Amino acid sequence: DTFVIDKVLPYFTNKLKEIVKNPKYYFYDPGIRNFALSNFQEIDLRHDKGFLFETFIFQELTNILDDKMKLKFWRTKVGAEVDFVFDWKTKAIPLECKSKMKKPVLSRSFQNFLNYYNISKGIVLTSDFFMTDKFGSTEIYFIPYHWFPFIKHEFFS
Repeated sequence: DTFVIDKVLPYFTNKLKEIVKNPKYYFYDPGIRNFALSNFQEIDLRHDKGFLFETFIFQELTNILDDKMKLKFWRTKVGAEVDFVFDWKTKAIPLECKSKMKKPVLSRSFQNFLNYYNISKGIVLTSDFFMTDKFGSTEIYFIPYHWFPFIKHEFFS
């Protein structure tokens, strides 16, 4: 490990419908990524601000994960994607990163994942609001990203 870039592997159970080989890469130092892209604009002016927020969340998640949890992502061959999936014991717990979410809305991709895998819990990390909701039989937690390290035991016990 060079601790410059890290690879996240895809979560899958169906090789015909889901991406199984193409990993996602995250820089530990987004400044190196910004340099490689020659893009030092303010965050609000950037077209990739969602991915920068996702990278920040990736860094935070890698700090709080233990050896039993694997951090993955989910993507189908038709383009549906969930930012992260905790592959933990026999469970999958999806997590979406939404930096500008104003009201609790689940993306179609997140809903598809919940339906396909019959998930009991899902997490959406937001900038500033907390609430719980239901999607079918799935409990959905909308959590400010800075709270997650303090309440992660609620999801992994």
